[in-house]
Amino acid sequence: LDKRDIRKEPMSIYNLSAIIRDQIQNLQKAVDRSLQVSRQRAAARELAPMIDKDKEALMEEILKLKSLLSTKREQIATLRAVLKANKQTAEVALANLKNKYENEKAMVTETMTKLRNELKSLKEDAATFSSLRAMFATRYDIFFSYSRISSKIQ
Repeated sequence: LDKRDIRKEPMSIYNLSAIIRDQIQNLQKAVDRSLQVSRQRAAARELAPMIDKDKEALMEEILKLKSLLSTKREQIATLRAVLKANKQTAEVALANLKNKYENEKAMVTETMTKLRNELKSLKEDAATFSSLRAMFATRYDIFFSYSRISSKIQ
């Protein structure tokens, strides 16, 4: 053997042992993974009936919830219809009240106008009567003054 081969030989043994060590570690990891997967499959097989039961229970609950949702949607639709009818009724009632208010307002305005005109007429009549009374009072005073004077003269 050559000196070079002797020096290379321990190195190659060392390298081979390192490679074998790495391969053993990789093989150990693969075995561990395989055991883990096997355990998971076994657990899944054991849990399968329970999962099926849970799945059935969840499906029943989903159906119940869908039924409740449908009922709630129907109730909402009914409430919307009732609200719409109430809104229309309120709008009609408000329109009627508004018309009634406008009619009464027109009547009050008309009555107030008539009363103002009547008051104006009464004030004019009062002024006329006052001036007539003053005129008659003056005539009366003149008449009685004249009569007193005539009675004294006679």
